[in-house]
Amino acid sequence: MEDDNIHCGRETEPLIKDGGDHNIVPGSQQKMQIRRLFLVSLILFLHGGSGAIHSPLMSQYLYLRYSEEYFPNSTFPERKTSHSECVANSTAMESNLQKEVQREATNLNMQLTLATSIPAIFTNLFLGAYSDYFGRRFLFMTMMVGRLTRDLTTVAIIVWNLDLHYFFIGYGADGLCGSSFTFYLAGYAYTADITPPAKVRTVALAVVDAARGIADISLHIATGYLIKMYGYLYPSVGMAAMTLLDFLVVVTLLPETVKRSGTCISPITAIKNVFGFYFRKTSTGNRDLFWICIIVFLFNMIDKHGTVNIENLYMLSPPFCWDSVRLGLYGALKDGVYYFSSVVIIKALHVCTTDGVVGIIGFMSAAASKLIEGLAFVDWMLYLVPVVGVASSAISPALRAILSRMVPAEEQGAIFTSMSVVEAVCDAVGSTALNVVYEATLSVMRGAAFLIMAASKIVAIVLLTVFVFKTRSRVVPPKDNLCVQGRDDQGISDEEQQ
Repeated sequence: MEDDNIHCGRETEPLIKDGGDHNIVPGSQQKMQIRRLFLVSLILFLHGGSGAIHSPLMSQYLYLRYSEEYFPNSTFPERKTSHSECVANSTAMESNLQKEVQREATNLNMQLTLATSIPAIFTNLFLGAYSDYFGRRFLFMTMMVGRLTRDLTTVAIIVWNLDLHYFFIGYGADGLCGSSFTFYLAGYAYTADITPPAKVRTVALAVVDAARGIADISLHIATGYLIKMYGYLYPSVGMAAMTLLDFLVVVTLLPETVKRSGTCISPITAIKNVFGFYFRKTSTGNRDLFWICIIVFLFNMIDKHGTVNIENLYMLSPPFCWDSVRLGLYGALKDGVYYFSSVVIIKALHVCTTDGVVGIIGFMSAAASKLIEGLAFVDWMLYLVPVVGVASSAISPALRAILSRMVPAEEQGAIFTSMSVVEAVCDAVGSTALNVVYEATLSVMRGAAFLIMAASKIVAIVLLTVFVFKTRSRVVPPKDNLCVQGRDDQGISDEEQQ
């Protein structure tokens, strides 16, 4: 039966038709829509810029507030401005207090993350499940309402020095509206809508990620200097302004890619559509391929979301004692290497290999970089981390492209929703687990969380190797439309696609 098969978009049946200013009709044109790719890249640029301000701002602001509590007699340069309470050669009492500051900041960061990610799991599930029927724009707009609430709450807390627990209002609203998981679900699904299901889709997804990288580089540096010179208010206002501008771009400029369906499916059917890929019985037995891909994706996302908060605290504390400027410069270096290298690496490796092998190379690079980060004790070792991990930038676009090509055009929203839900779960579980590990090992081995992530990369390498061998040896029956790494029903392999 047709429901029992996983369909694959073919290069002879292109995914997108350019309808000018009208809706794009899946399955009617081969060429990538450059103008729409530029628009979605701009939208992700603005969102990435807001996020690039938020992450270091929150880590340092929480560190400041708890430092004021534990070091009440300390002379700060100015209320609400950047400082360094960290002293590498401190007394035993000061060292213990510094660890308490880290523990308090880590705990609140973890709680705020859970306040966002837990409701976001369910929001993403339902919003994403209906995106193939109602379109992508409403996902962008819904998420931005919650994000703007979080940003304005942050501004209010900084201006009036409110209790830190007021952050839960903004973070909760952000989670209920889907948070960044919904945003990137919409962005990646939109990109899949406007690209044919060949290797060009992998490159397009990397280009969209690179747009975020440009924002990360510039805003990381600017945020570091702004915090050092003026404090936390200006960066927080800039963060909210970028979110508002992003919302206006979506409302006024972004065309829809999905025609609104006249009938609406039930919630149960919508959820089944999202997870059906992993449970649907097929004559070709391809469920195992979906499972391998999503588990490997999970390992990648646990690291990406789980270490983001502890990494800043790791560098703020001894033996590094970095200030906001050095954190900003390092963040710019790391994101610049990561995002800009992804397009180049993917294009270079596509000459001679598949997305599966690209992912394996990326995980090897990531494992080595996490090992160095976990064992670092001097600054130059931290600067070596993004250099060694340069190929890890190709992991996410490669995995998203593989899964995207394994489903037909009308199910792009569903497959990206399944990835988005997994990503939200990783944010909740990964950040909680790694924050707990970081807090528990502060006195023993501060880099233990990074070493655990290095070990997880090795597991991902093994699984992805199994995937590559399975897809190379699998014979596609002529009556089935199983798509593996871009094969169509004529037996065109991923290596042969242009």
